[in-house]
Amino acid sequence: MNAELVNVVAGGNLGVTVDLHKLSSQISQYSVNYEPEVSPGLHFELPQSGVTVMIFASGKYHLTGGEGIDQIHEAYDEVIDIIGEYVNENINKEDPDIRNLVYRGDFEREFDLSELATSLEDADYDPKKQPGLRCRLNNQSGLITIFRTGRFTIVGVKNKKEGNRLLHELEAKITELVSN
Repeated sequence: MNAELVNVVAGGNLGVTVDLHKLSSQISQYSVNYEPEVSPGLHFELPQSGVTVMIFASGKYHLTGGEGIDQIHEAYDEVIDIIGEYVNENINKEDPDIRNLVYRGDFEREFDLSELATSLEDADYDPKKQPGLRCRLNNQSGLITIFRTGRFTIVGVKNKKEGNRLLHELEAKITELVSN
């Protein structure tokens, strides 16, 4: 089995209110998307990292699309530099909270998902609704989706330790089921 971290979602609060109309015109070089009648947040992509930023008037923000936790921290520093030029108050410089890690991997073998669903606890498989089998192992926080091709995704873990533990448990459980 191989697996890699492919997306990190984080967020926090800058501790200041932000005039999104004004900010959208001041940082227009970042391809800003701000349509308050559609969404209350201002969106833009950071040029160096490709991380997408969403900022709300309350000062709360989300960072998505990081390929690693270090990249999210670098993106946050970049956001502080960009926003700091246009906000006249002291910005809260606390590290962002990691809210979701997304892993993608491959068992490098195909599965009969109907059979696998009967062997895994808390498994949900309805091919009419979704092509993958969804499950949680031992009520852990991560949601695993396994596809017939052997590819899988894990969403909902908040740190690498939790993600690695879930990956190892998944690999052990699948190995046990396949060898029986």
